[in-house]
Amino acid sequence: MTGWPVWRSDPALPGRLRPGQWVAALLAAWLLPALAGAALALSATAIAQLVGVDPGGLPFLGLILFYSPLFSWVGLLPGAGLLVLALRRGIGGWAMALGIGGILGAGLAGWLGPLAWIMGTGQSLLVWGIVMVMARRAARRT
Repeated sequence: MTGWPVWRSDPALPGRLRPGQWVAALLAAWLLPALAGAALALSATAIAQLVGVDPGGLPFLGLILFYSPLFSWVGLLPGAGLLVLALRRGIGGWAMALGIGGILGAGLAGWLGPLAWIMGTGQSLLVWGIVMVMARRAARRT
């Protein structure tokens, strides 16, 4: 399959990645929002102080992203399992990843708050993208 498939995926794709690569993909998707949040909060605050303007809600958004790993594992683990099942069935495109994250996020929103839906969809697409890039690199090596 070429490009970034909307619905369809290669059913052999999950087998191209070793278990360590799956763990690395999940860890990266779990920790990247925290790194991006720290960078956003620090840079928005520093630039606002240098220029003398109000940073608005950017530092707050950065803090939300920074602390997201404390709660995102709750949806990340079952979402990863559902993504693997979808990939094995050949229906693991980005729209399926978006749907998995949205449904899990909406289900967890009652417990974690309304941001769970937004973070769930974003993080599921991040996991899917990392897995796709890793699988393509693995396919080129063989």
